[in-house]
Amino acid sequence: MDWCFGASYRGAIATAANPFFTPAEIAKQAKASNSKLIITQAAYAEKVKDLASDHGIKVLCIDSAPDGCLHFSELSEADERDMPDVDISPEDVVALPYSSGTTGLPKGVMLTHKGQVTSVAQQVDGDNPNLYFHSEDVILCVLPMFHVYALNSIMLCGLRVGAAILIMPKFEIGALLQLIQKYKITIAPIVPPIVLSIANRQIPKRIRDEEAGPVLAMCLAFAKKPFQIKPGACGTVVRNAEMKIVDPETGESLPRNQPGEICIRGDQIMKGDIGYIDDDDELFIVDRLKEIIKYKGFQVAPAEIEAMLLAHPDISDAAVVGMKDEDAGEVPIAFVVSSDKSQITEDEIKQYIHKQASEQELV
Repeated sequence: MDWCFGASYRGAIATAANPFFTPAEIAKQAKASNSKLIITQAAYAEKVKDLASDHGIKVLCIDSAPDGCLHFSELSEADERDMPDVDISPEDVVALPYSSGTTGLPKGVMLTHKGQVTSVAQQVDGDNPNLYFHSEDVILCVLPMFHVYALNSIMLCGLRVGAAILIMPKFEIGALLQLIQKYKITIAPIVPPIVLSIANRQIPKRIRDEEAGPVLAMCLAFAKKPFQIKPGACGTVVRNAEMKIVDPETGESLPRNQPGEICIRGDQIMKGDIGYIDDDDELFIVDRLKEIIKYKGFQVAPAEIEAMLLAHPDISDAAVVGMKDEDAGEVPIAFVVSSDKSQITEDEIKQYIHKQASEQELV
């Protein structure tokens, strides 16, 4: 976590990548985020060697430092009094996790200092948090740190309440159960595949009999009171946030018990879902809000058009969304970033798409 808090303290932006990414995938994220420093382990340094030399990026290793890399001790042993002061605004971006949403290629999600503080407070502070973390807890972190789930809801929230956090670098069911027993884990935030792995394993009686904490089902926009819970409900909206349900087609607000798009206004970030609010202000999520574009009744997947655009050597990034059209219902429109030194024009891009796309995919 030193890299995250160190960057935050200095007013820098931190982004995290999967260490099992290919060199090309790491390079794409590093260039998209305009990275200046890469912190990694010696085992992965070779993956970023060419990227670093070609773009003047420094590489720092937390264990042994191969040739051409800095060692983490150069930071940890430096005198912080030698650092110049920095001005940080609550609206400044502090983290840039990459997410593809429901479809498409990964894109950076800009999280601000204010947004992160608000999110952590909403999850663990006050009388009705949606994560019941306490200072006496021992929390197991088996989820990857390059996911915002682990970074925000386990590490930041756990540190906020003063809990102990046990980090497991790689999931293995036998080792996980042993850690729960050895360190008296009280909370283990996990994902469905791990739940299935545990459910399908014959757990030894000595481990079953140990006291272990609950598995947490976490939704970061909703708090849930520890009593009178309705089956299937997500709870009520957290404080310092507003919520309404709207018709996805018209945008009009819907009354209680009618499903529509869930809209939340606050300093946290929420993905689009379909749900409804009942008479007791409890929210029920019933579906995902799809990104499919409806063109004259035909379904158009934005990711397919994006893939065509990204295959062009003069295009470095692209995003496709639907725009309302009186005749067709919706038409796809593309936002395109040209490659360095490219002189490609809008007409050339249209001609490129026209040669390989069906009518409904024309942008």
